Amino acid sequence: MAITEWDDYLIHQIPDTIDTVVGSDPHWMDRFFFGCHNTEGTLHLMAGLGTYPNVNVMDGFVCVRRNDVQRNIRLSRHLQADRANTEIGPLSFKVLEPLKRWGIYLGDNDHDIGCSIEFNGRVAP
Repeated sequence: MAITEWDDYLIHQIPDTIDTVVGSDPHWMDRFFFGCHNTEGTLHLMAGLGTYPNVNVMDGFVCVRRNDVQRNIRLSRHLQADRANTEIGPLSFKVLEPLKRWGIYLGDNDHDIGCSIEFNGRVAP
């Protein structure tokens, strides 16, 4: 089975509605994770987002470490039926071009961190 453009999204399907997953385990999840750093090793960023359809939760985080200072933000909301909506408050993950380009955006918040990052694929999936 080949990877398709839909594999970038947190929508993994069975013969049912798009918001239904194969099992009833409350820990069933679909997630993605990004990590990056500069070449000097003084700046690190980790960011991720997960959906937990059986408990109707979406959560996400961004962790930034610059030199010896680390800042974290964790966010959560009800999942809702629209799986294409990957926004949690000021945090959003966007598929800009399936299997090629992603964006991570963290707007104004109370944790003194923010980002606007685009990831570009270097090799074919």
